[in-house]
Amino acid sequence: SQANRKMKKNKKYVAKCDTGFLDELRWLSEEMGSEKFIAMMRRGTEKGRKVIIRDAIKRGLFSKREYKNKFKDKYNDSYECDSFSQYIGTVLHVMDSGDEIVFVTSNDNLLRDRDMLENRFGL
Repeated sequence: SQANRKMKKNKKYVAKCDTGFLDELRWLSEEMGSEKFIAMMRRGTEKGRKVIIRDAIKRGLFSKREYKNKFKDKYNDSYECDSFSQYIGTVLHVMDSGDEIVFVTSNDNLLRDRDMLENRFGL
């Protein structure tokens, strides 16, 4: 396809990933039990979310009030992880690096508001 040819031509769109860490995560989840593992992942994700949102507010992407009123808890996925902070983290990365990046999500709420978010944040 044309997209595949473009990716082959411009290597920065292609990323190799060592998937060994997935085996380690699988082992860890089996060792801990799925409930404890998911709780541990949620705690880690929550810490990251706070840092990203704090940085976005500091950089003027939105105010604290606007975040609480318009975005907070609106884009949680089925595991109660905040897809909005993942999206904003990607926006901040683009702002810092200037890289061309594609954000991929399966979050229905984020997809529903895609045009609004894209117009607002440029990604």
